[in-house]
Amino acid sequence: MALPHARAAFNMARWMTHNDHEAEDLLQEAYLRAFRYFDSWQGQNPRTWFLTIVRNVCFDWLGRRGPAAAAAMG
Repeated sequence: MALPHARAAFNMARWMTHNDHEAEDLLQEAYLRAFRYFDSWQGQNPRTWFLTIVRNVCFDWLGRRGPAAAAAMG
């Protein structure tokens, strides 16, 4: 379900992190999170659901890096 949206998810993660390697790692984390919470999926739009997970994983990563990284995303 989420695999067809891998390119869009990677592009979003790369845009948010400005780093290809971090984007790859965060995309893996997003797939794990999607698998873990698949039961809570309402069956709506899988692209929107998965990209929301990717966005939240990236925000979590930015939060761990400190306020300077979050401000850079501005």
